Amino acid sequence: MLAEQNTRYEEQSKGTIEQAAAAKHILVVDDDPEIREMLANYLESENFRVSAVADSRAMSHVFNEDR
Repeated sequence: MLAEQNTRYEEQSKGTIEQAAAAKHILVVDDDPEIREMLANYLESENFRVSAVADSRAMSHVFNEDR
């Protein structure tokens, strides 16, 4: 449940499969939900793959689950 609440992960919705595979993955860690959401939205609009979490525990989960 922690991962569902703290992790925001979306597949690339535009472009070809090759472009999606080449997308850079950025992990945003910030305890302020407004800043976290703003950064994630901006980066996604620039075609980055983004995971956004609130703390180090959720960050560790992302590291372990998505290499």
